[in-house]
Formats: sequence, structure tokens, C-alpha cells
Amino acid sequence: MDSVIIRAACSTDLTEILALYKVLLDEEIQIEKASHTFDRICASDDTFIFVAEIEGAVVGTIQISLSLGMGFDCRPFATVEYLVVNEAYRRNGIGHSLLNQVDIIAEKYNCAFVYLVSSAIHKEAHKLYYSAGFDENVIGFRKAYSEVVV
Repeated sequence: MDSVIIRAACSTDLTEILALYKVLLDEEIQIEKASHTFDRICASDDTFIFVAEIEGAVVGTIQISLSLGMGFDCRPFATVEYLVVNEAYRRNGIGHSLLNQVDIIAEKYNCAFVYLVSSAIHKEAHKLYYSAGFDENVIGFRKAYSEVVV
């Protein structure tokens, strides 16, 4: 496999990112709506989207968001969302490379911890998270305000 480049996402990546989200979330996301949100994320100082690129194609993505916190000596914490790798490229270290970007951000911003919540149905992905140092010492809850299937 060719080398993987992990980089900050740019506007020309949006169509490929949304194709990956469709696999993860099983929903079509309107490009116009997503474009506005993507621009807001890119302008933000506390939310990051990274992509994994091979030969000019986006084959994976991850979103990392920082939150301020009063606990743990007032250190921030990070939340990981929308980690997805194109099915044809899975089990080649791309997920690990994207999660390594989480470590870089968490260390740069002195985060106390990182939250990563995954749907119970994604058992194979859970193996990746364990191998990247995540554990199950917390119980996650989610309250959806629309029909969320995942």
C-alpha cells in the first residue's frame, strides 16, 4: 500500500468526507448544508477535521473537538467523532494514523483525557480503539434530538 498522508481537511475534501460519513452514518448529507458547517469548523480554534490521503484520494477522516473544563486542574478535554476509513483500506494502519493525530492534539493542548464514543454495533472498530490505548472505564450515554440510527 502507498504511504498515507494525514493532514488537515480542506474544502476540496468535503465531497469525499461526506461519502465516508454516508458509510458510517448511513445517511445522505446535503453538500450545501455541510459546506457551511465545514467552513465554521475550519474557522474554529477548538474543532479539527483531519483526513487520511493516499495518492490524492481521501480514504479516512476524523473529527476532534476540544472543550474547556474546570476539573483536572482546569485542563481541557477532547472528544473524537466521525472516525471512518474507507472499507477497501481498513486494517492497514490508517485508523491508527488518524488516532495518532488525536494524541498530537491532546498533547499540544494539554488535555486531561479524550472521550471516544462508538456505537455498540461497531465491534471491529472497538478493537482498534483498545489497541490505541482507549479503555471502557466510563459508560457513555447519548440523547438524540432527531432520528439517529447509529
